[in-house]
Amino acid sequence: MAMHARVIYLNTGGSSLWNPTESEFFCQSWSDNASKQEVQLVQVNDLIFKAEIDDAHTNIIFVRMPKGAASIAENAILNKTTVLPLSPDLDLYTIIGLGEKDGVWSQVDEVTKMQLNSNIQLQYSPEKSDPNTAW
Repeated sequence: MAMHARVIYLNTGGSSLWNPTESEFFCQSWSDNASKQEVQLVQVNDLIFKAEIDDAHTNIIFVRMPKGAASIAENAILNKTTVLPLSPDLDLYTIIGLGEKDGVWSQVDEVTKMQLNSNIQLQYSPEKSDPNTAW
């Protein structure tokens, strides 16, 4: 059976919390009847990272590892959250402190989701423009 995926987001809280410039971010998600899934999060802006996880999963842990880490290694974890319940209505976890429970869930609005999920970068290059092209 194919996995149905959902996108979740992590706001790292900035350099004074889970510093994104010197870190790699991972999550482990699971439910009672499914094995754990480990995913490395992808940076989508200065503070926000995202990952696709199994939509059937009901629990998640976010983990901050040193830059260059390829997976979660228990002996190298810089920060991690406690086990967090997943809700179908909430998809953004924001770090607000350094403790395992210091974070809040919220929902990303549709416009922000489109911006975070967009890989389109518009550029104007006058030297390459064609004056005969109708825009």
